[in-house]
Amino acid sequence: MKLFLISSFYTIIIFMLCVSNSFAQSGWYWNGDTYNAVSFVNENIGTAVGQGGIIIRTINGGTTWTKQTSGTSNNLNGVALLSTTVGIAVGGNGTLLRTTNGGASWTSQSFGSGISFWGIDFVDAGTGTIVGSSGSIYRTTTGGIAWTPQTSGITNTLYCVSFADANIGTAVGANGKIVHTTNGGTNWTEQTSGTTALLFGVSLGTTTTGTIVGNSGLILRTTNGGTNWTTQTSTVTGALWKVSMLDANNGTAIGNPGKIIRTTNGGTNWIEKTSGTTYLLYGISNISTTTATVVGANGTLLRTTNSGTTWYCQSALTDKSFKDICLINASTATVVGEEGIVLRTTNGGSSWSSQTSGTTENLYGIDFSGLYNGTFGGVDISAHTTNTGNTWILFDIWIVTWLDIFHLDANIVTMSSSGGHVEYSTNGGSSWSYKGQPSSNPLWGICFANTNYGIAVGTNGTIVRTTNGGSNWTTEFSGTTSHLYGISLVSTLIGTAVGSGGTILRTTDGGLTWASQTSGTSNWLLDVCFVNANTGTAVGEYGTILHTTNGGTTWISQASHTRNDLWGVSFIDADTGMIAGTNGMILRTTTGGTVTGVEENLNKNLPSDFTLKQNYPNPFNPTTVISYKLTVNSKIVLKVYDLLGREVATLINEMQSAGEHTVEWNAVDLPSGVYFYRLTAGSFTDTKKLILLK
Repeated sequence: MKLFLISSFYTIIIFMLCVSNSFAQSGWYWNGDTYNAVSFVNENIGTAVGQGGIIIRTINGGTTWTKQTSGTSNNLNGVALLSTTVGIAVGGNGTLLRTTNGGASWTSQSFGSGISFWGIDFVDAGTGTIVGSSGSIYRTTTGGIAWTPQTSGITNTLYCVSFADANIGTAVGANGKIVHTTNGGTNWTEQTSGTTALLFGVSLGTTTTGTIVGNSGLILRTTNGGTNWTTQTSTVTGALWKVSMLDANNGTAIGNPGKIIRTTNGGTNWIEKTSGTTYLLYGISNISTTTATVVGANGTLLRTTNSGTTWYCQSALTDKSFKDICLINASTATVVGEEGIVLRTTNGGSSWSSQTSGTTENLYGIDFSGLYNGTFGGVDISAHTTNTGNTWILFDIWIVTWLDIFHLDANIVTMSSSGGHVEYSTNGGSSWSYKGQPSSNPLWGICFANTNYGIAVGTNGTIVRTTNGGSNWTTEFSGTTSHLYGISLVSTLIGTAVGSGGTILRTTDGGLTWASQTSGTSNWLLDVCFVNANTGTAVGEYGTILHTTNGGTTWISQASHTRNDLWGVSFIDADTGMIAGTNGMILRTTTGGTVTGVEENLNKNLPSDFTLKQNYPNPFNPTTVISYKLTVNSKIVLKVYDLLGREVATLINEMQSAGEHTVEWNAVDLPSGVYFYRLTAGSFTDTKKLILLK
């Protein structure tokens, strides 16, 4: 619903070119933190932890989440709630945090920077175990007040641990390692997994039954306490990060991309469930056979209350639905939605601050002219700000629902309503002139190309047009009875409208005639934004995002990683945009929604028998594991480079046999930053990015 008027190197190091393309996250990504683990003590009270020391807490089953102060910037990889007030979180650089007041404060316990903790499990309020790098295992019987080291007998990183009771437990890790105890960890015995793959998750349903998950969709099952582990099958081919077994039969496993699988018969059958996202899923808390919460990358918070039949997205921002968004510059945006919610970001969406709207009614439209002057509208209300939203001044015009707002500049503002009314301001919203009721249908979208020329669209294919600033309106033939929800003009001649059933209409003669375009979807399209005559984006229900670079001759679907309805889209140029939708959903792109970078450019020509996987964890500190797959014997060279293309480590330089291989890299002597690892097998090369955070 925004206006964009049309205005009339070489490198000798190919690797460096690939590096420079990979800095920005490509495609559409959720504005949110990456959560690595989650723990619920009951159906309402839970805590999630993640990258950069992030901790969030809910007391209402995830309807709302509150950020807490962890006191660390180290990655947090595991969390366990022992009661409604006591909890423990573990992570990189020997980080162990403990709270006794529901997370109001977290106290650090030091284990030294040479160890990274990855997994934690408690069987009761006193007895728990943590595992980590170099085969580290620690045990507490005091609720985490004091910890005793135990000997695992291995030096590989252990990623997860699970106990069936105070005595019987299993830990798993790199290179297919499994260790088992029957006496609370006094002795740990290595078991045979039958694989050298990375094992990321383990869960014991009973003292004799357990399930392990790992790389490439690997699932292992035991029914005799680990004496034998047998392989199970599922539809997942990517990594499975965690598994949670409630008992011998009922369990859930999660992985990538956005995979959730569930069993009710001990893994004889694993049934894939629709998660609604393709983001990596890292952590799960199975509260009961019906209720579970899953967390993952880019702020992913998923909840089910019907045994995984449906998963709905939660937000650390709010559970409210956003209806419109205005991106003012690359850093600053304002979003509005249900119950009068108004949020503002000044750091590109990394964090959002709540503003006082003065209403609890639903808000449907928001637009700004510059940083300071903006207007919102909603149910029986509209308001204006001249100070970035620090204060919103309400004004009473009509007792109607204002559906869309458009700022042409600091002075010219227009609004359209559910009653087909239009208001027009020439002083930035301080006062308003009634411009009639050009339609009896609701006008969902309005846009002006200059002070005189504007178009509004609405239900039943309504299109009305003015050439004199709204003094007179002409109804134009749209050729459709579909409801039209969004309109974007790039000049007095060229505009695009979108609506129900995937409807897209285009005009090149100032709105006199409209041609239907092929959207490729039957989903309702709820908003559209063009930045020039050729480049535009439309959004709609079920996470639909469509993009064109040729004026709509072709529309390409882009991945949103969500099934939430998307109500508003705003771009400041061809690359930088934001989308807002239901359940607190906010998406951002800096690549026009197009997936680019090292991963895409280098992977597309790889043969099917050669696979380099993303390192795990990533980001990491100081150790991470790189895995790859060969189906033929090959000479393998695996090296790590810094951002300047300088080699910092050679991890492998040898002939290797076909199969899955893993290598652990310890970057303890290197500074924090972005690095790249390159694997060469014969004439084929693949490169991926990894991030060291200390």
